[in-house]
Amino acid sequence: MKKFFDKIKKDYKYKKAGSGRRLDEENVVTPKSSSTSSGSTGSANREYGTSAANAQAAAAAIARLEKKMMPKSASNMNKATLRAAREQNAQAKQGDKLLVDSLQPPEEKKMEAAKILSVNGIYYTCPLSGEVIPKSDYVSHLETFLNSLEPVPSMETSVVKIMCLNTHRENREKAIEIIGKYLNNIKSNPDEDKYKKIKWNHKLFQEKVHSQKGATDFLKSIGWAEETLDGIPYLVYKGTLEDIELALIALQTDEIPRPSLHRMPKLLSPTDGQQRVELPDDFFKITGNEVKKLHTDKNIQSQQLDMLMTQKMREDAALLNKRTYCYSLIRIRMPDSDYLQGTFNVYEKSSNLIDFVKENIIDDFNWVPFKLRSADGTFIFLENKDVLEKTLSELSLVPSATLTFCFYDAEIREQLPRKLIKDI
Repeated sequence: MKKFFDKIKKDYKYKKAGSGRRLDEENVVTPKSSSTSSGSTGSANREYGTSAANAQAAAAAIARLEKKMMPKSASNMNKATLRAAREQNAQAKQGDKLLVDSLQPPEEKKMEAAKILSVNGIYYTCPLSGEVIPKSDYVSHLETFLNSLEPVPSMETSVVKIMCLNTHRENREKAIEIIGKYLNNIKSNPDEDKYKKIKWNHKLFQEKVHSQKGATDFLKSIGWAEETLDGIPYLVYKGTLEDIELALIALQTDEIPRPSLHRMPKLLSPTDGQQRVELPDDFFKITGNEVKKLHTDKNIQSQQLDMLMTQKMREDAALLNKRTYCYSLIRIRMPDSDYLQGTFNVYEKSSNLIDFVKENIIDDFNWVPFKLRSADGTFIFLENKDVLEKTLSELSLVPSATLTFCFYDAEIREQLPRKLIKDI
């Protein structure tokens, strides 16, 4: 059977190839019979029609597929093309910028000028050495001075150390309280040895007492001594009950030397006296950024001068001043247009302004009665007792203010020299 089909296929191929011819014959077209032509043509047409239909269907399918895929492909291609173009454009611009920057001279940096402070800072006068010391250096100066007084601190010196060298009030008072308990226990139980010993490494003693400057010196000055018992270091009391009494009194004393605020007096020319006041941060209880904001808010005060303020509003303003400012820089415009400048604590009474002016007037003329007028029209003078008792904060003379020196009688001015302030 297989041979049969092979023979049919072979005959079909042979017939399809056409009639044979000799190789030496000329290329002559031989007409075919009508039946053969007709059959051959029909078969060819059917084959062609099938192939054409298949090709057309395939072309239509491909067209539909291309149509369906075209938007997405084109969109992706467009996005990719645009992205590449943008990146290329950005690189070109960056290159142009670098080229331009390399050709241009370097830009000069503008440095902001530092503010010129109206006063260098806050200064104290040491009550023991008499030296004028910056506020930030006062504690270290006092400690050095006290340590130089005696090789072994006395009870009085130790009390001054406790009160003046420990700036944290709560810690200082806690140490004094614990020392008081040590002493009162001995006073109440003089025969009990357990109250006369303090273990040196005891946590409470180390953290609350020994950590405070002068506290251990104070205990030693009244009879406590270092001893080692059974390999453990102690402070052992070997004094008398009389020493205990004196020590308890010393811890409660108020007669402690306090530093005084140095006025830093300065005489300014009319031009300098009218310059804007620039204060260091020591004048404030707040941060530098908040200080700048307050300087801005200070300009608003001029609008409040003409506004009717109730007593409650004034009290609220004074309270805000207390919470914000520590010191105030006061300028006093003298009759010759010069300005006398000084530093004050915001809690000082306004009567200190009168004293400050008197101290700096030439001695021969400091008897002359005068008034000080503030920007809001308030007069400060000796007869105005109510105003003299008020603080600078209560009078809103913070953190700086300019007052005007006024004579009681204008005729007195003609009898006085033009310049009233001493050389400072």
